[in-house]
Amino acid sequence: ESTGHGEWRSGVLAEHAAILTARERHVDAIPLLREAAALKRRFPDAPGMTLETLLRDLGRALDHGGEPEEAAVVLRELLAVPALPPIDQLASHCYLGHNALRRGASDEALRCAVAAIAVADGAGARVAADRILELARRVGGPKALFNAIQDNFEVALFEGAFERAGEWLAELDARADELDARVGAPEHRGRVDERRARL
Repeated sequence: ESTGHGEWRSGVLAEHAAILTARERHVDAIPLLREAAALKRRFPDAPGMTLETLLRDLGRALDHGGEPEEAAVVLRELLAVPALPPIDQLASHCYLGHNALRRGASDEALRCAVAAIAVADGAGARVAADRILELARRVGGPKALFNAIQDNFEVALFEGAFERAGEWLAELDARADELDARVGAPEHRGRVDERRARL
């Protein structure tokens, strides 16, 4: 806040949390993501990550940090965001479904799976991912492009298009080390390795 722009703090906290998460320090990332999300609610037009992205990252940090019940609350809040883009709906249903399985809530996991299929089939997750990628290639920076490729990997994997998912994974692999050199942590390499294990 010494910059005179307290609203920027949300983005700084989110970047710090991303580094901690990449190092699997999920518990340490949780308070940073909580504060970042609270600031984003106060300053919705501030630069940096969207509230949807912050809630998603907070939910995942809570889940991996040993607080699955609270993670479920955050992920449900994310799914209640008005006009949530299809790609975020798809990812959120999948995250909540995995979380439900860890909590032993098999009925909720099944509902999440059905909801995710409905989004992928009927709400244009593929179209949304393609448009995001097109914009990222035209006007986005390296990180935006990495995230857009990552979204396309997730959609391809969900659709069972494993060859196409492998092609997206190869693109992610080629870009990860350069981005990690910028942040000084294996954040993007960790994302690639996690997705390779799921393919």
